[in-house]
Amino acid sequence: MLMKDKYIFENILTLTKSLITISVNGTIESSNPKIKSFFNDSLDELLKMQKDIFDKMEQEKFYNIANVKKTDIAKIETKICDDNN
Repeated sequence: MLMKDKYIFENILTLTKSLITISVNGTIESSNPKIKSFFNDSLDELLKMQKDIFDKMEQEKFYNIANVKKTDIAKIETKICDDNN
């Protein structure tokens, strides 16, 4: 795929995340049971869609996930403990 494809996927993912935010707010704030159910059902579908988009981006090497080294985690844990004392 081309860089253009990466840009398109990034935009689709961003728009999907925006719709998820709207659905979360609608689910939480709606007092009408039918509307609350609509937003909740939409949220479920959008979360599945976000996962599919992310998986495709990762498959196409548009989204690379690096594993964190255990030593880096230990350093952060130590820093947090030190900051809290």
